[in-house]
Amino acid sequence: MIDMQSLMSLAPQKAVIAETGEEVEVDELKINTVIAVKAGETIPIDGVVVDGKLETMAKLVEEAQNSKTETQRFIDECSKYYTPAIILISLCFVVIPFALKVHNMKHWLHLALVVLVSACPCGLILSTPVATFCALTKAATSGLLIKGDDYLETLAKIKTVAFDKTGTITRGEFHSHGFQVTLQRYKPAQLALLFWNVTSVRVSSVESKSSHPMTAALVDYAKSVSAEPKPESVEDYQNFPGEGIHGKIDGKEVYIGNKRIASRA
Repeated sequence: MIDMQSLMSLAPQKAVIAETGEEVEVDELKINTVIAVKAGETIPIDGVVVDGKLETMAKLVEEAQNSKTETQRFIDECSKYYTPAIILISLCFVVIPFALKVHNMKHWLHLALVVLVSACPCGLILSTPVATFCALTKAATSGLLIKGDDYLETLAKIKTVAFDKTGTITRGEFHSHGFQVTLQRYKPAQLALLFWNVTSVRVSSVESKSSHPMTAALVDYAKSVSAEPKPESVEDYQNFPGEGIHGKIDGKEVYIGNKRIASRA
């Protein structure tokens, strides 16, 4: 029973309603309620995926695997004429010697079968789709989504590639490795005490109200030093695009951002 309770405690106790953005207890959810689950979060309750990126990606991969490249289309078009031609040539190896009453028909029949088997276009027809199918599948399992076979062939002709940096050639996740206080009037021990016990709580609390990519890094760093954010205590929260954010907690004004937001302090 204890193990079962420990397992159930791993599931989130709250969920966000997609339509309103309201956070409610999981027990309060009703049938047909649509909830929103952000990247990295755990799904709080059993249900059916209404809309998600994974389903879209799977559909794109399936469409890509079912499509044909220019090379495949060319081979398929040629096979319409190539296959009948091979059959006709093989028949000629049998019919002509038979019509001429050539001896040793077994030898000519053997030659006809050799031509038919060796010149069969199955290798040409199957080689390209099998290779592209394996390439697309391997790319998908490696996190690379190629929308079609034609794009795969185009890769061989590419000489220069331009990538979006964040989340493409980087992980797209920020991490805090430390902090630095520039006020010279504090001694190191006092600075540490100030940051651990007060500043980290205030910063992480205000950051918890933001959706900026760096938010998770700052909040996680605060939690790693036993500073639990208190977003419910934040008042007068404001977002200044291109500058930073502001909030009031415990009667103290907190400004987080670049140099431009310092002028507002």
